[in-house]
Amino acid sequence: LLSVRRIKTAHQPLRVVLDRRLRTGPERQVCAPGEQRTLIVTTLESRSKAGNMGFAANVEVVGIGDGGPQWLGRVAAELLNRGICSVFCEPGSTLAGALIRAGLIDRLDVMVGAKLVGKGRGLLSDIGVETIGAAMGVRLDVPRLIGGDVWLSGTLQHADKTALRDPNADATTP
Repeated sequence: LLSVRRIKTAHQPLRVVLDRRLRTGPERQVCAPGEQRTLIVTTLESRSKAGNMGFAANVEVVGIGDGGPQWLGRVAAELLNRGICSVFCEPGSTLAGALIRAGLIDRLDVMVGAKLVGKGRGLLSDIGVETIGAAMGVRLDVPRLIGGDVWLSGTLQHADKTALRDPNADATTP
């Protein structure tokens, strides 16, 4: 769980959980006592609840801002202040879209399974791109076959930021 597996290593990376409402409690596996450290990043308001939640000593809860549009940038700045300049992120579609929209993703690694399951969740939520002309390209590396799945890896080629629409903006604002 959010750790290096199947490779011998003396160092496990810091696990970082982004949870604006602090729904991740001490009973979760990611918060289990042990040697691997976990940083839960939440809002200042939610952080005030953490003092009496009973997290293990290896779990730190940090409150940053109010969770508004600048929150992810402030989280990135906090990680950088801690000396963390590279992050491997396993987000859902909402967080993935928000990270791309904020310009905080520079590389994508996507596993495509050889299974059809019908209607499911999309890869990304709204990233603010409305036209093909504003679309972000991905400079793909050589795809790799792993078992029956395909691993696509590449670098984002960010579009002109002025072409991106803020999906949270008021539609009447010019």
